[in-house]
Amino acid sequence: SVDVWDNSQKIDAGNYWQLIKVTTVPLTIAANDYTTLCLPFNVKLPENSTVKAYYASQAAGDVLKLTEITGIIPANEGVILQNTNKSEAANINLTITTEETTTLTGNQLRGVTAKREGYTAKQNYVLANGNKGIGFYKANFTAIPANKAYLPSENIMNAQGVMMAFSFGD
Repeated sequence: SVDVWDNSQKIDAGNYWQLIKVTTVPLTIAANDYTTLCLPFNVKLPENSTVKAYYASQAAGDVLKLTEITGIIPANEGVILQNTNKSEAANINLTITTEETTTLTGNQLRGVTAKREGYTAKQNYVLANGNKGIGFYKANFTAIPANKAYLPSENIMNAQGVMMAFSFGD
């Protein structure tokens, strides 16, 4: 249900509400680094950006095959963003859009748009910079932060070990 607050009794004269339309989502990615993302709306990367977007089209053994997303990043999809600039952080604004987008067929990543708790430790993989470098490692924790993506272990064919390395295309 929705309530209307009109302050007709003049008991709270100090409140002031202002609604501002949001058209972009700011994002910073360190130089030569990665992050995961899942948003409840479609977004576009800025043109000529050093940031590239990928989805996990296959997870087998200890390799996670990444397929580049061109155009629009779909709502409610777990994706990986990479800053390809090796020396500078990327400070970008993802533009919110209502434009149609293609489905990420076979995306192995799962995204959450609100913090989710109750996962079993070591049953999911999360992006980390571990002892073998940047990749997806088995998570020791039982919660996934809001607007992030993870890889469920049941999405991996013939899982091997505790780390998944990236494969870009071939």
